[in-house]
Amino acid sequence: MKLYSYVTAAAAVGVLACGSDVPRYLVTSQLRVTITAGDVGTEDQPLLVSGQRERPLTITVRAFNENGVEDTSFDGWARVSIKPGSLADIWSASSEIRGRNVHLVKGVAEGVRVAFEGAFGNSRIWVEDIGYVPVDPTRSPPPACANGLDDDGNGFVDYPTDPGCAFANDDTESSGSRGSGVSAALRYALPRVADVRGVESGGAATAYPKRQVFVDTGWRPRAASFVHNVVVTRIAGDGFYVTDIDDPRGYGSIYAFTFSSPPGLRVCDRLYTLTGTAVDFYGFTELGFPTFSAEYWIPKTHDDGSPNPKGRECLIPEPYSFTPEDLAATAAPVRFKNQSGLVRLETTATQALRVGKYLGSGKPAAPGYLPSADATNCDINGDGTIDYYTEPEKTCSAACDADVDCTEYLNFRLRRTFQLVLVPGGDEARKTGIQGDSSTAGYFDPLPAKGSPLRSFSGTLRYFSGGSQFTVETRCDDDLIVDLTRAPISSSVACVRPRPDLDNDENTH
Repeated sequence: MKLYSYVTAAAAVGVLACGSDVPRYLVTSQLRVTITAGDVGTEDQPLLVSGQRERPLTITVRAFNENGVEDTSFDGWARVSIKPGSLADIWSASSEIRGRNVHLVKGVAEGVRVAFEGAFGNSRIWVEDIGYVPVDPTRSPPPACANGLDDDGNGFVDYPTDPGCAFANDDTESSGSRGSGVSAALRYALPRVADVRGVESGGAATAYPKRQVFVDTGWRPRAASFVHNVVVTRIAGDGFYVTDIDDPRGYGSIYAFTFSSPPGLRVCDRLYTLTGTAVDFYGFTELGFPTFSAEYWIPKTHDDGSPNPKGRECLIPEPYSFTPEDLAATAAPVRFKNQSGLVRLETTATQALRVGKYLGSGKPAAPGYLPSADATNCDINGDGTIDYYTEPEKTCSAACDADVDCTEYLNFRLRRTFQLVLVPGGDEARKTGIQGDSSTAGYFDPLPAKGSPLRSFSGTLRYFSGGSQFTVETRCDDDLIVDLTRAPISSSVACVRPRPDLDNDENTH
């Protein structure tokens, strides 16, 4: 759909009328933004979220005075932005462009093309006169905001001291009229979890860094129904994990950091709303300061086995089962695709799962410092840290890293993480591994279990860029099966706990 319209916003400056104690407000100027070309979507048919893609529009910007009359005397620069979203590019064949700023001559700038990314929901193009006159910072004489003079006589000199200096290359110390304007709404869909995770760039970083995003959970209030489902898969002590179970693109899981266990929320709940600030915490994409509302899950049967008409299925999907190839160094995209989601390592007819064979407090011996069953402690000098840049700890840690069966002992003692190893068809030459954390499976101790086979190890997949480490974290005892004759527990049952009436923190993991 094409839309040709504008919305205006005026900037006001408060002053005292001469000889009066009653404030009088003078509107200095206003800018009007008209979209002259480009698809802006509709409420019923919103455009897809832009993510990393640029979407060009053409706009005209006009200045008006306080009486609503076109101000042909205005000759200045207007700064262009878009919210939500960010400006990716701006250009024009007829109007001068410098950075994110467009020059209005005789009160108008026409044929300005803008491209942006990261837009969602009802985005609007903003323009504002901030008194910025961008010039070459190396110009002679220097720009007014970098010439060492108090040009406007307000007692402040240059950028950043003078409030009228937008940047050091600003050629005026004036704050401008502050006249502003916004376009009509550009109607985009809300991003799904995969869009927030950065599906277009392989999921290694969010497409909305440090921005508050409103996630499309599939809930449609008008129809009072879900068109897709975002389900809680884990409650942690400092947040919760959710998965968009209906997105065929993958990358559908994300962690929401709430500082403490979210009250009232439980595994199998389905979200109505989810917002938060998207950040990459050491490479791990999460939502900070989230807000949410949820449909509490009610089982389909009562405790006595009778049907519960108000109940529904749990909806949590079965974990993605890693193969040895998925854990190879070149297969990081597979792991990023499943980041924050439920994953599983398991013994099958074609592969064997075990705890890494090398884990112990002993220190490997010189000169190679190779790990052995009881000696993987690379804190050779005993100072409580591993120096990865100085010998001999550098050689020791490198030797342990080179063998997927090796768990460095100091790291294990501090973080309780250890190696899980998959061996395809008994071929030790093709073994691959990943880090595991069974802290929530209280009955299991990986130290005496080193080298032992496991039936399955399930949990949420977390990433930490320091050392490029992925870690599978169990949610509870149900996620770790030692007995080779037992099958993994179904996701509709594993770590699903009752909702206490009085204690919202009970049974959290």
